[in-house]
Amino acid sequence: MLLALAAGASSSALLSAQLLRLEPSWTAVWGGGGADAAFNVDVDESSVYVAGVSRSYGSGDAFLLKYGRDGGFQWGVTWGGGSYEAATGVAVVGSYIYTAGYSLAAGSADIFLLKYSKSGQLLWTAEWRGKEDDYAYSLAVGGRELYVAGESLSVSPDKRSEAILLAFDLDGGLLWAASWGGDDTDAALAVCVGGGHVYVAGQSYGYEYGGLDAFLLKYDSSGQLAWSRAWGGGANDAAQAVAEGGGYIYVAGYTESFTRGRSDAFLLKYDASGNLVWSKTWGGDGRDEAYGVAACSGEIYVVGFT
Repeated sequence: MLLALAAGASSSALLSAQLLRLEPSWTAVWGGGGADAAFNVDVDESSVYVAGVSRSYGSGDAFLLKYGRDGGFQWGVTWGGGSYEAATGVAVVGSYIYTAGYSLAAGSADIFLLKYSKSGQLLWTAEWRGKEDDYAYSLAVGGRELYVAGESLSVSPDKRSEAILLAFDLDGGLLWAASWGGDDTDAALAVCVGGGHVYVAGQSYGYEYGGLDAFLLKYDSSGQLAWSRAWGGGANDAAQAVAEGGGYIYVAGYTESFTRGRSDAFLLKYDASGNLVWSKTWGGDGRDEAYGVAACSGEIYVVGFT
């Protein structure tokens, strides 16, 4: 079941968060005889763009779909070769669409960035390739820069994965790369931009509280780490979405440490200095997770499953 929560930005309003049973204006289905999955979506004033991976038209190709705001299908393109490619992030910048993801074409996982016109023409491809596996999980835009978050085994001397943040210009040139991690595996699962800074959320093994912990990182636009924060308990907790609004940062994910069932969805609010303003969990007897968060007009929206 789709989970959608709406809450106010203040702690008192958050306590009265409501479960929304959505009645969609339209639904759209795309795919073939294989397994197809959509990972991310972005919109402009007239269109909806969806990125993911398809096994219907190859061994696993990245795809980009364009729909009208009324749900009408306009076009779809795939990208890849004989191996596995997945588009995990998408962002609209002016007259162009960018997708990010990872490819197994070279025998190990490498990060790619693609630029398309709004008619679906591929304009260029860029890669970030290390000696080991590297994965992109999220894409965000800030000014004239693209930020890709993921995990990398290439930057760690002991081959344990670290969270990475890559900054590209709009022509695909790498501006800088930053990595973060501890003694075990770490992965950046979400990235957003706000107030001239870049915020990265993800999961870290054994960073502070034991088990899997959620983390939040703040970077400036030159790639310097301003601060890092962890949240969790003795079990597994992971941050899977991040958004900035009104000078605050909202982090959503799942917790197995503070739950009434198998797992609960959580929402955290931080100020720009990294202070935790409040935390909230939501769930029942089963498994509940939050996968997306958005801040809009003083309201916070969380989506996931229950």
